[in-house]
Amino acid sequence: MANEQLTSYIQKELKKGVSEEQIRQALVKANWATADVDEAFKTVKVVPKEVKKVVPEESEPKKLEPEQALKEIIGEEVKKEKVTEEPVKTEESWFNRKKRLIFIVIGLFLLIIFYYIFEYIQS
Repeated sequence: MANEQLTSYIQKELKKGVSEEQIRQALVKANWATADVDEAFKTVKVVPKEVKKVVPEESEPKKLEPEQALKEIIGEEVKKEKVTEEPVKTEESWFNRKKRLIFIVIGLFLLIIFYYIFEYIQS
């Protein structure tokens, strides 16, 4: 007859999901006789773990809007931002307008100078 302490240990370990081979190795390392371990395994009735089948509640998957799907995943309401088709107009800075005006004035000034130089050379 198998040792009661040994059989209860084996049952506990099997319920935890430990493999039979791992249990055997641990018992042999703990100086249990191989014959006693084999006899204990013969007397232990292995109770398979309950396997729950996951049955979908609905036959068809839910059709959700993207916002609703994100809400289910994240658990929070997702704020929808308004998207416009128009390009975003950026306001030009005062410095850029001033710089452009300075370039135009300098360009006109140089044109006037070149005009007078050209007239002077021709006369």
